[in-house]
Formats: sequence, structure tokens, C-alpha cells
Amino acid sequence: MGGGVEVGPLISEERRSTVHEHVSEAVLFGARLLRGGSIPEGPGYFYPPTVLLDPPAGCRLLEEETLGPIIPIVTVESIDQAIQAANDSAYALTASGWTKAEDTAERLMVGLQAGVVTINDVLYAYGEPAATWSGFKRSGLGASHGLSGLKEMSRRRFVSHDGAPAEAPAFAFPYDAATVGAVASVMHALHAPKRWTRGIALLRLLRSSRFRSRVSWRAFFISRKSGRP
Repeated sequence: MGGGVEVGPLISEERRSTVHEHVSEAVLFGARLLRGGSIPEGPGYFYPPTVLLDPPAGCRLLEEETLGPIIPIVTVESIDQAIQAANDSAYALTASGWTKAEDTAERLMVGLQAGVVTINDVLYAYGEPAATWSGFKRSGLGASHGLSGLKEMSRRRFVSHDGAPAEAPAFAFPYDAATVGAVASVMHALHAPKRWTRGIALLRLLRSSRFRSRVSWRAFFISRKSGRP
């Protein structure tokens, strides 16, 4: 908690050992250690900020959640390869891109598969209540923050009340030729691409004795909606 401390300790000796194993394995198989990478002496589960260049594909540092102050740098030849390499990960909570070019920023925002994508920034979205924070792939399901977060804490349902007396619901049993014709007329009246086709379908529906017996004229021509909190 000292004022000069910028990087605190890890949560346990087990976590520090796992972090060091990931780093040591990557170096053993060809990664270049640029800084850090050793367990310091003294109390506490401290591990220094560590940077590695080009750890090989398949090492745990690139495929598992190391959960430590480690930055692996993988060099690629193009932005497309960078996006593909990032998307190959089984984890996709957040991704960030860093660029001065607007077109590159757009490609990163569209191409990166993550619950949160930020350009020239990182993690600030978690502190913004209006920004949805969501997991993807093995990084989890669901969302918090924003409209999606509110929906996660809500139970959505549909309720309906037909107050008009009728013989039975419009498309209930028996499922005979009259029912098939009424259903076809409804579908055409609602979704036919041309207005005149929808108009003809509507007239056929109004001529259907089955439909008229089960849907009142008032309910058909007068629409009343009510909402409840």
C-alpha cells in the first residue's frame, strides 16, 4: 500500500508459480525475454512486469489465462494476420487496438471478436455505466452495464388479454380447410410485398365466416393497447 508501489503482489503463491511456469515455458521454446521473468526475493507474492517477444504458438502463455503482469508480443506481417491471431484465442473478454489510422481502427473494431473492443484505450469501458460489458467464447456469458445489463437482471414475459367474446381463438381447432384459408389470408394481408395483394387478402379474410365468428368487428377495426409496469 506504499505510495511508491505501482504493481502490487499476486493473490497467492500458487498463482505466482503458474505465471512463472508460463513465462519459463515460453522462453524454453524460443521466446525472447525482454524484461522481467524472475521471482524476486522478499516477502509477498510479487512478480515483475514481464515482456516476451514472439512466444511460439501452442505455449500456455498464448492459450491460457496467465493472469499476471505479462505482455507477450507476437509479430505479424499484416493487420489481417493480427486480427486472425487475436481471434484464434479461446478467450475474448476484451480486445484493444492502437493506431493513428482511421481505416485501421475501423477494421479492428469490425474484425476483433471480443465482448469489448476499444481503440487507443483499454478497460475504460468497465467504468462507464452506459457501455455494455459482456463476455465471449470461454470468457463467459451474459452482460453487465448498459441496456443489455439491465435486461440481464430482468425477467421478460408476454401477456395477452382478449376481452371480446368469441366462439374460440381464431386459429384453434378444428384445423380444416377453412382454418388453412384464414391463416393464408392473414399471412398475405400482413406480409405480401404489394399493397393490392394485401388488400385482396384482407377482403378474403373478412369474407371468412370462421374468422368473423371468432373475431369481433370491434376488435378488428378498433385497436386499443394498454401497458402495465
